[in-house]
Amino acid sequence: MNTRQWRLVRLLNRGEHFSARMLAEECQVSIRTIQRDMTVLEANGYPIYSEPGVAGGYRMLPHRNMPPLVLTDEETIVFFILLEWISQIPDFPFGTIRQEVAERYANELPKMTEQQIVKWKDRFRFQAVDTPPSPQNPALLDLLESGRMGNILYETTKGRRMIVVDPIGLSFEQNRWYFYGQTNRGYRQFRVDRIKDVTLHELPATELTFS
Repeated sequence: MNTRQWRLVRLLNRGEHFSARMLAEECQVSIRTIQRDMTVLEANGYPIYSEPGVAGGYRMLPHRNMPPLVLTDEETIVFFILLEWISQIPDFPFGTIRQEVAERYANELPKMTEQQIVKWKDRFRFQAVDTPPSPQNPALLDLLESGRMGNILYETTKGRRMIVVDPIGLSFEQNRWYFYGQTNRGYRQFRVDRIKDVTLHELPATELTFS
């Protein structure tokens, strides 16, 4: 796949409907080139849905399985070392999915590549985590995906308080998980293990991020 085709994937991943003419103008190529590109994307496993006719066009089907990664031996080793590093972080969000990804991908590896991974894993050591766990609250991930502000019931030294938060994200610092957000008192950091309940607020979030 070439650079233009990857650009088409990013456009279609927005979940919008694009006519062939719109995509051709966006990429500054002919409609026929776009049609050929769509054939290439479908051949690579992308679930492109096409609608014929004047009002037709292309869109990417939602809730799909992504095409398999095609990695070199070195890229595969880096991939597994990163997964190994993530496994050392306690209460990592999507932790069970991380293990499933590693096992599923490992089953597809050539024996030689698998042996290289085992060899390199023994050459890396990750700092042991020696602080109490910070159990993840799945509702925090739901809040970050919701596009809404949240109501957080937080355990403080003076008791529990309900705080309205415009969510930013999760951060792992000093061997502990923290949740960040904007409140009526400014930018705040919350220890995840002290968040006792999370509900959605009626107001939309402003899509804040760490960057």
